Amino acid sequence: LAEEGAGGQEVVKRDDGAKPSKPSRRPRIVLDKEARDMTRASLKEDRVMAFLTDDQVDAVLDTMELFTFKAGECIAQQGEASEQFYMVASGRLAVSVNGRVTNTLSKGMAFGGLALFYQCPLTATVSAQTDCTCWGS
Repeated sequence: LAEEGAGGQEVVKRDDGAKPSKPSRRPRIVLDKEARDMTRASLKEDRVMAFLTDDQVDAVLDTMELFTFKAGECIAQQGEASEQFYMVASGRLAVSVNGRVTNTLSKGMAFGGLALFYQCPLTATVSAQTDCTCWGS
């Protein structure tokens, strides 16, 4: 499900509504047992992913890899289509609706599932408040 951006370049969000960052492709880092267990538990608690069977959860986990974002980067832009689902591994992210911060995300919290599974526009913008890592699929 993860898609490489043009040349694997990261794009930093500007105040003028620039596109969200595309995760950069680095050597693939896959879930170790601890991260897999944490991610499995988080998926079962996620409002979008909770309906998945154990086999479907395993299929999602098998496609996940680690992505790194710098503080200030826009990861997902409200109103745009998304082909990414993320689980926060470290750091803090801001969730904004119509430019207003409505929530923060931290370790073990997920985003992007609703837009991915239902092929609808993203309902919020997600930006890194701190340097962060996310498991993504």
